[in-house]
This record gives sequence, structure tokens and C-alpha cells, in this order.
Amino acid sequence: MTLPRVKRLKTAIESLQPPQWLIDGIIEQKTLTALIGKPGSFKTFIALDMALCIAHGINWHGRKTEKRPVVYCCGEGVSGFYRRAAGWLIAHREEIDADGDPDLYILCLLYTS
Repeated sequence: MTLPRVKRLKTAIESLQPPQWLIDGIIEQKTLTALIGKPGSFKTFIALDMALCIAHGINWHGRKTEKRPVVYCCGEGVSGFYRRAAGWLIAHREEIDADGDPDLYILCLLYTS
């Protein structure tokens, strides 16, 4: 019996390839990444920093990134998220193309009016 996207563990292990990194040594390509921690532990700042570095193709704290499109699932106050993103863009204006539109897409998970 063959099920789509289902593999036997042994087959999956035998077919493993070296990881391809979005952020060298931190996040692999073709993965879903989540940051989990206590409130106030800067998860949003870290995730936003990672996402924008990947979308712009600039190093993340000394680690090489692979420029790729990013979908950021925003599960908290969206207006605060946009203010943080605007601040990041100002802080990194010398590293990024000021006219470039990063390949970053925001998926809002909370109802907003």
C-alpha cells in the first residue's frame, strides 16, 4: 500500500540528504519554523529579524542566509508587528536596497477589523 507523502522510517533515513540552510546552521530550507518561549522573551523580534534577513538575503548575526520568499504567520497585534518591521527597515537601511520590496508575505492569524 502506498500513501502520498508517507514514508517508512528506514526509507526516509536512507534517503537523507545534507541540509540546505536558509540561515546557516539554524533553519533548514523547506521547513516550518516556530519560536516558542515565555511572554516577553523577544520571540517576535527574533522571528521578524530572521524573516527580513532571509527575504533580503543579508546575513543574520554573522550567519549566511539564502535569499528566499518568506511567509510570516502573525499571531499577535498586527499594527505592532508592522511598527517593528518599519523600525527594522530603518535600522538596516545601509544593508538593503532601499527601493527593494522584500519577498515577505504576512499571514494574519487573528481577526482584525
